[in-house]
Order: sequence, then C-alpha cells, then structure tokens
Amino acid sequence: MATEEKEEKIEIVEVFTTKNRGRGVRVTSDVKAGTLLLTEKPYEFVLQNIERGYYCDQCLTKRDEILHKCSACKFAYYCNKDCQRAAWTSHKLECEGITRVSPNIPSDHIRLMARLSRKRKQQAPALNGSSTFPTHIDQLQSVPTDLRGDTQLEFSSWLYTLRRFMGDGEASNMQPAEVLEMFGRMRCNTCDISDGELHSMGIGLYLKFSMFNHSCDYNCIAIHTGTTVNVRTTRDIPANKECFLSYVDVLKPTATRNNILRNVFQFSCKCPTCRDANRDNLRHSVRCGNPECQEAVLVNPDGTVKKCSLCNFEGFPASFPDQLKTVEQQCMAKLSAAEEITNFGNWKKVLELSEQCLALQKGMLHPYHHLVVETLHFAMDSCIHLEKWEQALEYGRRSIAHLEFHCPGNNATAAIQLMRVGKLQQYLKMIVEAMKNLQKAEKILLITHGADHPQYIQLKEMITACALERRQTPRLESIEEAEPHQETEHKEETSKPAPEQKREKQKTEPVAETTEDKTKPATKDEKSKPVTEQPKVEGGKPGTSEEKSNSSAEPKQKESGSVRKKDLKKAAPPKEETKETETEQKDKSAASVSTTSSDETN
Repeated sequence: MATEEKEEKIEIVEVFTTKNRGRGVRVTSDVKAGTLLLTEKPYEFVLQNIERGYYCDQCLTKRDEILHKCSACKFAYYCNKDCQRAAWTSHKLECEGITRVSPNIPSDHIRLMARLSRKRKQQAPALNGSSTFPTHIDQLQSVPTDLRGDTQLEFSSWLYTLRRFMGDGEASNMQPAEVLEMFGRMRCNTCDISDGELHSMGIGLYLKFSMFNHSCDYNCIAIHTGTTVNVRTTRDIPANKECFLSYVDVLKPTATRNNILRNVFQFSCKCPTCRDANRDNLRHSVRCGNPECQEAVLVNPDGTVKKCSLCNFEGFPASFPDQLKTVEQQCMAKLSAAEEITNFGNWKKVLELSEQCLALQKGMLHPYHHLVVETLHFAMDSCIHLEKWEQALEYGRRSIAHLEFHCPGNNATAAIQLMRVGKLQQYLKMIVEAMKNLQKAEKILLITHGADHPQYIQLKEMITACALERRQTPRLESIEEAEPHQETEHKEETSKPAPEQKREKQKTEPVAETTEDKTKPATKDEKSKPVTEQPKVEGGKPGTSEEKSNSSAEPKQKESGSVRKKDLKKAAPPKEETKETETEQKDKSAASVSTTSSDETN
C-alpha cells in the first residue's frame, strides 16, 4: 500500500529540464495549497551525533523511555529489537568502524559518506534519462569542488578520517577522485531531517526529493515524519509551473542567504523575495529617533540613516552609524556563542546572553530587525527550559508579530511559534488568548503538515482541551473578556496574571492531599538538576507526562530531571491564619485580657 501511494503522488509531478537551473520538478495539473506532492524514504541517513540517546538511530523517533544501546560499539541507540534488526544492514560495518576509531567520534558527514559509498557499490545504477526521477546516487548532480589552499588541506584531512573509519579493506579501493565526486554529490543533495516542530535531528539524502530546485519565494515545503519526507504545496500552483523549496532560512537577510547558497550550492537566488529591497532593508531597520514615533527607519548601505517616512525625523547623531555597527557585531557574536552553548544544555548562560543582546538592541534596533527576531527565539527557548513560563510567554508574544511580518502566508515556522505561545497561554490559564493562537496555527499546519501528521494531531487535541476548559470555567472567560465599564474590583482581578489568580484561589480554598514535597521550596541542588522530562516544546501544558511523547523543536535539550510547578509551592493554606483563629477563641474565653494584650497576641 505504501508503494502504491508513493507512485500515485509522483504522478502529480514530473521532472523536466529548466532553462538555467538544470533539472527541476513541476506539477502536471492545477493543485491547491496543502496538496501532498511527494512521499519518500531516504536513500541513506544518519542521526546527528548531538542528538544521540534522545532519538532512535533507526526510526528517528524521540523517546522518553530509556533507549537500548548497541552492545558492541556503545554508540547507537534503538527503541527496541525490531529497530535494531532493521538497522543492522547499515550499522554492521559502521559498528566496526566506530569501535576502530574509539574514543574518537566520526562526524555526521563522515558517517553518512561511508554509508553512501557502501550502498553505491551494492546497487547497480539504473539507466534512465533526465526526464525521470533518479533511482541511484550516480544520477544526481555533483557540485565541483575547487581543491586549492585551505580547501585541499581540509579535503586531505577529511579523506584520511574517512579511510580510517572505513578500514583498510574498504578504503584500499577508494580513489581520491571517486571520493571527491561523491563528496560533491553529498554536499549539494543532502538535507536536514527535522521533527514536526522543525528541530533538526538528522541528515539524509533523498533521490527524488533532490530534484526540487530552490527559491526563497518557495511554493512548497518539506516536512518529515520520522525519516520519511513529505513535500506539500504552501499555495495554489497552476499546471506546468515549477515547484520550489527553500534551502535556507528565509528569516535571514538576503546577503546572508545568498552567501550560504554560493558556498554550498554554487549559485545565487534571484527570486522576487531576494529582489524585494524594501522588505530586506526592514531586516536591518532601526527605531525612529523621535520617542513618540514607532516607525522603522531604513539604513543606507554606507551605514547612514534615512529620514523617517512617518514623522520626517532625521536628527540621528553623526556617531550613530558606528554605534549601530558595534551593536550589530556584539549581538552577532553573542548569538553565535548562544547557539554553540545550546548544544551543551547550559540554558542559564543562553538566557544571559540573550538578555544582554536585548539590552543592547533596546532603543536602537527596530523589532523588524533580523537580530531582534533571532534573539527572542533564544530567549524564549532558554526560559522554557528554565521553567520561566511567564517570561517565555512574553518573549514568544513579541516574536509572533515579527514572524508574521517576515513570513506571510502558510509559513510553518510562524505556525510552530503560534503553537508554542498558545501552549504557554493554556498552561497559564489564558484560555481565550490560547485559543486564538492555536486556531491560527491550526489553519497553517493543516496546509504545511497535513491532517495525519502527529504535530497537527497534537495541536487539534490542544484546541479541544482548550475548548473544554473554556466551557468549564465561564467565570475565567468573563474576567478575561471584561469590558472597561465593569466594576473596579473586576479590573483589578483581570490585571493579575493567571498563575496569580490561581494562587489567590488556593489561599482561600483547602487543597486536598497537599504533600510536603509540593510545599517546600526546591533546594539549590534540586534547582540545578537537568530537565529532560519537561517537553522542549510548544503546545499544551509544559512539563506534563501526557506530552512526553510529543517532543518539541526547541534547541537541543541536554538536561534531565523532574518538573516542579511553581504554582504548587504555595498550595498549603497559610499557617498564620490558623494561629490567629486559635488566639481569637482564647480571647473569647478570657474576659480579663485587655484589648492591647489581645492585639499583641494576634
């Protein structure tokens, strides 16, 4: 059945030869947004080393329960014996190589290259033309590699490591020219394998998927389910029009995107998005110098600032271009460090660097600036891992406006962020706001992920839970939607965050089965414990056991431990109120006690 479905989907698209982009893929008939064009398993793939122990090496599924380690190499992890047996064909020789080079760990690309080389020798190439989808790696395009200077030294080191990893038997048949050709094919045809929340956790090569060309103004998106890639349309495409994917993050400025494309794929993009100078200039915009104006002011290529288009302010000091350059350089350095630190799970340091960047950007960079968007992403992720829910929500709210501006239409990145913010709001009992964001995300994810994707199913369950909670708590809904003419006491109650309202309620109502663990504050050691059991995500109630199976696309979480809900720390009724009641009873029975002494006793 799976094979029949795949063939049926391929009939929707076909390979054709473009004028200046080589082979490409186009639709054979009119298709609507959300149409599934292609479903494909990888030719070969590997789990990223940094995710080892968190995902199964065979099915790339994230597991909360303990994974089973390969008893020979102690390197690969599997869900169960079934996954281990299925992986043995690819892992057998790799297992020997890992043991051979231990304690050194081969890189992701070295391991993938070894797998591709072995599979290539096992499979005879099919003789098909350029008008059909490829069935062998030799039919893929290879990017020429210029071996001069540092590049030659780098390749020599890479080749030495590959030969040592594969062993003398296999390596003796590998010629440098052959390896270089394979390296070129791997470099321009592999892609990241991501989970439903776009968190990268593997690298794979897909033969048919490799035929899709790039455009920053893309009309298709690739979403993975485990190792399987699904290509869907993000907007309507007329018959015989080409299908495009984006190879790079479209949130980055045009110059950055094209630098990546030239370095890896040896071409530059000239799509409508790349030619939209005004939108790209907004990614470098600054705040207007007029305190009463919130307009984004554009910056000239030489660093000078243009006149505000709204209030005509142009009184920036002569030193402003130098100050702007310094702030941008410092922020880029700090964000680069933060990205590296996420690999080690030091989220406290990531938050510290993010807050330093936000302080530098305040009053200077406009919210549309690409560094502001990137900083808010790191800040929100770190707060989630540190269980700072309210602070994470604040950063998430701010980022949504930026993403919706930079990523209009059916953009999966914006949808995932809406889902994460909605999950935090649901946890903090902001049900009305949560419903709005989750419903926005649902419309986009239906297009980008499809109704049968686990991420979409999880989102629908969250919306259902929100709707149920909204019906069960009409008083909360009336408070959140209160009109300005309501009584003052209602306004004061509305102004409190949802967790504060919950704490106030706990002070007046008895709490059943309150344990000592829930009431006593966490010790220093407990606070520093890692937090693996807390989801790295994104929708629903953070830290609940029901969602451990729905892992998030947050930056890589390297810590483990239990989640302590802050609102449970004040669950016990205050002892002072009990003491006061006992004293009042004594006062009633002791008529000789004066008013002054009674006050002192209370």
